Amino acid sequence: MSSEPAPPVPLSASVGPGVDAQVVFDQNLVTGPLDEGGWSWRSMGVRYEGDEVSVLSGSVVSLSGIPTGADPGVDNIDYSPPPFDVVSLATGLPAVGFTGFPAT
Repeated sequence: MSSEPAPPVPLSASVGPGVDAQVVFDQNLVTGPLDEGGWSWRSMGVRYEGDEVSVLSGSVVSLSGIPTGADPGVDNIDYSPPPFDVVSLATGLPAVGFTGFPAT
């Protein structure tokens, strides 16, 4: 019995003490630049929006952002994808969006 292919899902996320963050997915992704408008994150009480976002290799999305203001709360990452932005290399399926994914 074969299983249906699944879209990529985040496994872990980390935010730096500044403008950089990353998300590790459960599948290798198509490499290249991504639409930065779909990404935002909270790090140390500041909200950032994506400025440069890409998949350099493998399953890691690298994020560099610009601060947009104070945003108290726990560190996390949000992704509101345009169609077919983060895409599985093996299946061609796009990742679905997520809100409040915990980051370390």
